[in-house]
Amino acid sequence: MSLLSKDKVQEIRGVLDQVKRTQGGIAEICRQVDVKRRTVYSVLNGESSDFESLRKVVNAAKKHLKNRAKEIQSL
Repeated sequence: MSLLSKDKVQEIRGVLDQVKRTQGGIAEICRQVDVKRRTVYSVLNGESSDFESLRKVVNAAKKHLKNRAKEIQSL
């Protein structure tokens, strides 16, 4: 049983889906913060309680998306 609400899981998956579409994707984000993708998806599926690792990946993904938006705006 996941401690994350279904809405929160959907929100996080939405952020991760946006990152998938960019160059490098989730794998690159996970490498940057030294977290395995398997861990991220285990937490989202309720199989793990390593919320700290999930938080690191989500924060890095949001930062990546924000930087990407700034880059697009500057064009």
